[in-house]
Amino acid sequence: MTGKHRLGCFGARDQGRCDNHLTIRRDDVEARVLKALQEKLLQQDLFGGFCEEFAREMNRLRMEHRASVSSAKREVERIGTRI
Repeated sequence: MTGKHRLGCFGARDQGRCDNHLTIRRDDVEARVLKALQEKLLQQDLFGGFCEEFAREMNRLRMEHRASVSSAKREVERIGTRI
C-alpha cells in the first residue's frame, strides 16, 4: 500500500531498490482480479484443471512437510544418543 487506496512497488517506495514508481488504485486491482476469477475459474474445464493442480501442490507440500518432520525426529534422536 502506497496510500490509503493505492498499491505500488514496495521496493521503490520503502527501500529505493526499484525505479517503478507507478501506482494503481486498490479497487481497480480487486475488480480486475475478480473479473479474471469469474472468467477463468468459473469455466468448468479450467476450474477442474485448477483443482487438480491445487491438489497436486498440496500433496507435494504435505509430503515435503512429513519428510522434514521425520528428518527432525531423527536428528533429535541422534543428539539424544550423543548426549
